Amino acid sequence: MNVLITAGGTSERIDQVRHLMNRSTGRLGKALAEYFSTFSECQITYVHGKNAVLPALENHTFYPIESVGDLEKTLKKLLSDNHYDIIIHAMAVSDYQFATTSHIEQLSQQITQAIRQTKIDLSQQPDQLERLITDVLTKDLMEETPASTKLSSNFDDLLIGLKRAPKVIALLRQSQPNAFIVGFKLLVDVSNEELDRVATALLHKNQLNLVVANDLTRLTDDTHPARLVQSDESVLAVSTRQDIAKGIYHAYLKQKEEM
Repeated sequence: MNVLITAGGTSERIDQVRHLMNRSTGRLGKALAEYFSTFSECQITYVHGKNAVLPALENHTFYPIESVGDLEKTLKKLLSDNHYDIIIHAMAVSDYQFATTSHIEQLSQQITQAIRQTKIDLSQQPDQLERLITDVLTKDLMEETPASTKLSSNFDDLLIGLKRAPKVIALLRQSQPNAFIVGFKLLVDVSNEELDRVATALLHKNQLNLVVANDLTRLTDDTHPARLVQSDESVLAVSTRQDIAKGIYHAYLKQKEEM
């Protein structure tokens, strides 16, 4: 049984000393890996953020990554070269990547210059002003700034532009059509009904077999309440990381029996 697990969080470089990060510790991924490692026939490939806590595993393979770009590159290689029975995508992946920087004075100058240069009579076509400002924001402001430099700290204000990161989860089913694939969804202060609804949408959109849905406000150091939404839209409520691992494994066995 080959199992691929992603865990921890990504970190997006803003410059040489600053990063955009999330709070994921990797503890859930660690618990999942340690549970599956108890099966002698299980070989685990573990892709993790550099700051994630790591499972105590022997004779298994670790791949540290930093950014969404690193994760995408690593997964493409692994999914192309290997067959996995189970893929557990527990990593907290950033929705956005760093694109550029600006500041208020620079932005004001760019908008003023664009207004002066336009041949449109804005008094007659006021709706064009919004389009002109949008063009400045999307073209001038969003010209990419290299993250290999260090941003100046001389400005009283700083504008950081972000661009949408690729959705890595879409790679999984495309590359491994027969794998049992598990996705994760974390929401904040919502009802069980909303957790189930969002998890079900994620499940169908990415052709997953199971989605583990959590509410951040309910998590503690010792407990990890979750809703396990399966492909038939049935829901199993669990309370701990160990319960999540067992629920994933039993759902995998159930699907194998039905095939």
